Amino acid sequence: QSSAPHSMLRAAFFSAPHCYRASTSCRALISSVTGSYIHPRGLPTPLRRSRVLTASNPPATRATTRSPTHTTATASMSTPAGKHESMPSFDGEIAKIYVKFFDQIMPSWKHHVAALKAHGVTSPENILDIASGPGQPGCLLAETFPDAKVRCTDLAPDMVSQAEARVKALGISGRVTCQVLDMQSMSGISDASMDVVTVSFGLMFAPNLAAALSEIHRVLVPGGVMTASVWLEMPMIPMLGKVMTKVLGHSRPPPPINPLSLAAEEALRIPLSDAGFDMVSDEKGTLDFSLGSDPEESWKMGTLPVASKLKEMEAEGKYGDVMSIAKQAFEEEVASWKDVEGVVRVPTGTYRLVICVKT
Repeated sequence: QSSAPHSMLRAAFFSAPHCYRASTSCRALISSVTGSYIHPRGLPTPLRRSRVLTASNPPATRATTRSPTHTTATASMSTPAGKHESMPSFDGEIAKIYVKFFDQIMPSWKHHVAALKAHGVTSPENILDIASGPGQPGCLLAETFPDAKVRCTDLAPDMVSQAEARVKALGISGRVTCQVLDMQSMSGISDASMDVVTVSFGLMFAPNLAAALSEIHRVLVPGGVMTASVWLEMPMIPMLGKVMTKVLGHSRPPPPINPLSLAAEEALRIPLSDAGFDMVSDEKGTLDFSLGSDPEESWKMGTLPVASKLKEMEAEGKYGDVMSIAKQAFEEEVASWKDVEGVVRVPTGTYRLVICVKT
């Protein structure tokens, strides 16, 4: 199912110093695309038809260009029409560990909000937040747009429960609802019913990206806006690759969950175009995060993306004392990331945030 740990890994790599920087040129691009006038819901109309172009982002021809196959380590696009590969739902202990990362990604939530405002979104009535995890950026959107009704959604029930608790604590229950939802099949949401859709570090985990984007396009009003963030660089991934290599005794397989599956520029731009979106802006941001100073906590947080695989390998009994080998390898790999106080600070990660309009 699609929106699994869009919560999980989207955050499994967020950092403490909350360092977000969007390039000046990208900010200028956003400011330039608000088009002519703003319709009553605060959305730019008519649509701006020009695409943001750079040397690495040539114009796409929607009629003739086909999207490359989008795959993750756990699913492929070989699914028969009308059916979707499923992803594991991350509940229980993994959900609890994930929350430790969650508040470290505040800069990226603010990035979504800033992008919407820069694009001219001022008073949306209905907002759908996909891959909300424990309720963000949905809650921030509700606070930013006080007249909007917001739906926070995630595939994992434990995440949705935590989102509900956050909503209640913020006193916004009257305007924010939380529900379990698969982004690949949102039949419970009516056509053209959402002014804004946000997806924070979630699209990378949709086994069928085309289906997810088609559904998002369907539920948006004409001229509706989607913001989506995906990872470009994550220092955690090569580190975990080295850990897995030491456990296996040879080069490792791809991670069971791949947060970098949409890192290539074409991997996102072409599917968006094929789904009927105009990408009006493309920005970069950075995030740093901390794994803390407690060795056990650092270990659990740092190996979150491969935790299920390690447990599976241990159960198979083919690789010796998997956990001991992995822990020792992990300690060796993150030793250089510790500051003078012993806090493990992961090197800066880079993400991409795109702003798209439904055509």
